[in-house]
Amino acid sequence: MRLTPIVTFALIVFFMGLTLLRQYELREDMVATPNSALPPLSLNTLDGKQKWGEKTVLGHVTVVNIFASWCGPCAKEMPELMELKKQFPNVQFEGLVWNDDPALIAAFLKQHGNPFNRLWLDRTGDAAIALGIRGIPETFIIDAKGVVRLRMTGAITKTMRTGKLTDTLISLSDEAQKK
Repeated sequence: MRLTPIVTFALIVFFMGLTLLRQYELREDMVATPNSALPPLSLNTLDGKQKWGEKTVLGHVTVVNIFASWCGPCAKEMPELMELKKQFPNVQFEGLVWNDDPALIAAFLKQHGNPFNRLWLDRTGDAAIALGIRGIPETFIIDAKGVVRLRMTGAITKTMRTGKLTDTLISLSDEAQKK
C-alpha cells in the first residue's frame, strides 16, 4: 500500500489550513495587482544561498511564476513557460515554489523543463499571502521598475502565451531598451 499520495494530501491540507488560519487581513492595497509595486517578499532560493530583495526584480523585466510539483495545471503550463523563455532570453524568469519539497521540485523540473533563472521557496506561505495568491499556478509580469504590469491566474495556455503575455513582454522589453 502506497502512503505517498495520502501523506502528500495530508501535508497539502495541513499547510492550506495554516494559511487560512493566519491572522492576516488581506486588503487590496497589500496584494500584487496590476499597476502596483510588487510587495516585499521574504524568500530564499531553493538552495538557501540567496535572499529575495529589491534588486531581484529591479532593472529588468521579470516573469514570476508561482507553482508546485504536485500541481497538475503547473505541469501543463511548463512547455509554454519554456517557449516564453526561448522567445525572451533577456527576461528574468523567477520561479516561486509554494508549499513543496526541494527534491520533488528537482524531479518535476527535470521532467517538465526549467525556464527559471532562480527558484524561490515559500515554505510558510507568507509570500503567497503578500502576493494575494488564491491558487496556483499564477504568473506576474513585472516591469524594470518593480511594478506589476500583468497578473494571470491559472495555467498559461498557448493562446495566452502568443497573445497577452507576448504582447506585454514585447512592450516592456521595448521600454527597457529605450532607457
